[in-house]
Amino acid sequence: GLVKSVRGPKGGFSLAWEPSKITLQKIYEAIDGNMERGDCLLGNPACDRAECIFGDLVTDVLKQVDTHFSKTTLADLIE
Repeated sequence: GLVKSVRGPKGGFSLAWEPSKITLQKIYEAIDGNMERGDCLLGNPACDRAECIFGDLVTDVLKQVDTHFSKTTLADLIE
């Protein structure tokens, strides 16, 4: 639903919404689905992170990415 298309020789693709209404989160989810949470950076099975060498780093980074993606729009990137 982020783009619309028109068939034919003069057709093509255009944004379905204004760039200020399209967040990076919407783009990511349109391509890859919901952002996965809790994956281990080392490829280990899920753990309680009580003994993780990264401590709360992974959780903190995921929160920052989520915040950035939900607040940043295409209009922001164009500027």
